[in-house]
Amino acid sequence: MRPADHSRAYERLDEILAREEYQDFVSPWATLGEILEKISHWFSGLGLPVQIAVLAVLVVILSAILFHFVVVFRRALRSGPSGEDQPRDQPGRVGDLAGWEALARQARSCLEAGDRAGALRLFYLAAVSRLREIGRIPRSTALTGREILARTRPPLQGLDEATWIFERCVYGGSPPADDEVGAVQTLCERIS
Repeated sequence: MRPADHSRAYERLDEILAREEYQDFVSPWATLGEILEKISHWFSGLGLPVQIAVLAVLVVILSAILFHFVVVFRRALRSGPSGEDQPRDQPGRVGDLAGWEALARQARSCLEAGDRAGALRLFYLAAVSRLREIGRIPRSTALTGREILARTRPPLQGLDEATWIFERCVYGGSPPADDEVGAVQTLCERIS
């Protein structure tokens, strides 16, 4: 087989690009190159002290812009879904939940309404919130139940059982028995 001769295709391409409608096309890179060339020519005409001063001003401006973006990015990381800052060290807070007392009240309301799973979850969260408030565990809301167990100082009797019940019922989907809800409620009341 003979290799293909592409010379005719290139001639045809040259004919097409030579048409009038393609003559007004200016590449954006060419325009940018012209602008940079003019800036370079202007900058080289300045004296050395002026060049240093202009560069220093540009560095300060670029640093301020970078600092602004870092501040905005950090604020976005700290803000909740609504865009407003969430308190980090406010006592009695677990993420977006209310304080431990309000959680315990909500748990009792769930228990009265017959929602044992909701009551168990809220009693456990109330206990964890109270432990954070009194400084027995770190304030991080990203800890798992097992991490909470490992970091509770000094170890708290009944927390291991309550954590196991919480994980099995809330994450495992097992319906909690009355005595299991009672065990977590007792732990919550003992901590408070």
